Amino acid sequence: MHIENPITKITQILDRPDGSQARIVAQVFFGAGLHRSVGVYVHRRDNPDSPWQLCSDQPHPDWKQMSVEDYKTRGRSEMLRTVTTGEILKLSHALLQGSVASLNEGSENEEADAETEEAADAPR
Repeated sequence: MHIENPITKITQILDRPDGSQARIVAQVFFGAGLHRSVGVYVHRRDNPDSPWQLCSDQPHPDWKQMSVEDYKTRGRSEMLRTVTTGEILKLSHALLQGSVASLNEGSENEEADAETEEAADAPR
């Protein structure tokens, strides 16, 4: 199967209730043997007039010794404190599927679509 113009990079900007913004960028990479993989990086800024800052993907150096509560508040990487894993996976999935239509759907529609797809794939 050959795709004429494949999507190789998707950027999504998320507005937060406190006025800050987060930007997720998912990009297709090809490794050894031309294996396709997706790289994700996140930027953040305090308001729309501020410059973007790249978020680190490294956890706190002492994350293994932290309690669960400390890890949740300050042990996770800056990237995972800025955006959720669900937001990252949603963008990565859209990139792999080659369609951005799923990015604007609400959670109610996604649940209904998932139920419909399961029913269609069920053995007869």
